[in-house]
Amino acid sequence: MEEYKDIKGYEGLYQISNLGNVKSLQRVLIRVDGRKKTIKEKFIKKNINNNYHRVSLTDLLGNYKSFYIQRLVAETFLGYSELMVDHIDGNTFNNALSNLRYVTRSQNLTFRNTDIQYKSIHPYVTFDNDRKKKYKVFKKGVFLKRYYDLNEAIEQAKCLLEQPQ
Repeated sequence: MEEYKDIKGYEGLYQISNLGNVKSLQRVLIRVDGRKKTIKEKFIKKNINNNYHRVSLTDLLGNYKSFYIQRLVAETFLGYSELMVDHIDGNTFNNALSNLRYVTRSQNLTFRNTDIQYKSIHPYVTFDNDRKKKYKVFKKGVFLKRYYDLNEAIEQAKCLLEQPQ
């Protein structure tokens, strides 16, 4: 089921879904001369840049900023991280939350050089759309355990990373 949440810094203006769709919310603008203008809700067109989907958002002051869709989805639904956002299936246009995970640069390069990204030697955490326990931990492509708490799942993945191969 598609779920929408406000994009941080653009609350009340734009929302993004767990499937990677971005929409502009209906709002009323007051023009300089005092007249009102209603902007209707609409989906934002995605642009392609370096084989990734991007969108440009405008703040209340009229400033434009461009964002990668996968980063917006991850930050909105998983929380902010300085790690890279990886597409588990390797399809950079599949920005569904269930296909995204945070990884280190090293892990991202490893996944990029394999035919099947999700069978990496590194442990990783994914979002589980179909279960109450939302986060799954994998190692060498093998599912290990589900967690309710993202931080707990990440800690488990870190512990697995520190274990000898």
